[in-house]
Parts: sequence; structure tokens; C-alpha cells
Amino acid sequence: MGDPLEKIGPAKGSFEEILMQIPGFKGYLRAEYRRDADRLQRQHLGQELKRARQTLDKVKQDLAQKLAFTHITRLETLTDKIYRVASRIENADEGYSGFFDSVKVGEKELALIYEVDKDLLSDVSLVAQAASKLSPSLPDAGMDEAITQVDQTIEALDRKFDRRKDLLKGTL
Repeated sequence: MGDPLEKIGPAKGSFEEILMQIPGFKGYLRAEYRRDADRLQRQHLGQELKRARQTLDKVKQDLAQKLAFTHITRLETLTDKIYRVASRIENADEGYSGFFDSVKVGEKELALIYEVDKDLLSDVSLVAQAASKLSPSLPDAGMDEAITQVDQTIEALDRKFDRRKDLLKGTL
């Protein structure tokens, strides 16, 4: 993968060209791009989790219309958990250290963070897949199993996000 700063090209203004000549500025700009990418990824993860939550909300509505209240409490707890994890991911501190941060994220740590980020994307897809298996037409045992699957998947995602935060803090 090439350096995006190497090929900014003709769209780059004179001011940016001057700034690129200042020692250290290119590294600063790379860190800013990483922060932007981190923020965009966290927003994407949060939005995907909110879609999974909407799926659960629809199932709750369908169950309520059928007067089948057995699983609504567990589903409500689960939708709250998904909302909490989505908000936690979206509102997390910016990802990569700047010039004055006490913890510097090096290339080794960055590679580990990228691996965790790939896993987070995969885990969010697993949450959505597990949520899509919920249906008001499932028998009680099937509904219990499907709810448990979503719950375990969101818990694993939450723990993985903890690991990412620890990597960024330099505690892993």
C-alpha cells in the first residue's frame, strides 16, 4: 500500500506544498489522516450496530403485536447493550497519538491495531448476521438460542474494543 501523501498531486494547493517541505509536517499529516480514518471506521461500526439494533426492535414490535411477550425483556436488554457498545465505539477518543501525547503509537502497535480493526469489522458483521436470525416465528428454544448468540457476539465485540483501547493507551 503506497503512501497517500506521496501522490496528492495537482489538487494540492501551494500552501500544502509549502507545509510538506517543513520537517515533521508530513508525519503530522499522516497522523491526522490516521485519526480521520479511525473516526470514520468507528462511525461505520456504530452505524452497522445500530442497524442490528433496528432489526431487534422490529422483532420486539412483531412479538408485541402477537402478544408474545416471553422474549421481549431479553430483547430489550440486548438492544440496550448494542446501543451502549455502538455509542462507546463511536464516541471513543481519537485513535492515534499526536506530537505531545505521552503514549506514542509505533508501527508495531499500529499493525496490531489494524488487525484488531479488521476483527472489529468482522465481528460487527457477525452481530448483524446473528440479529438477522431472530424472528417472531421461531419457537421459544430457537428464540432463546438466537438471542444468546447475539448477546455472546456483542460481548466478544465489546471485549475486542477494550483490547484496541488498551493498545492505543500502550497498556498491551
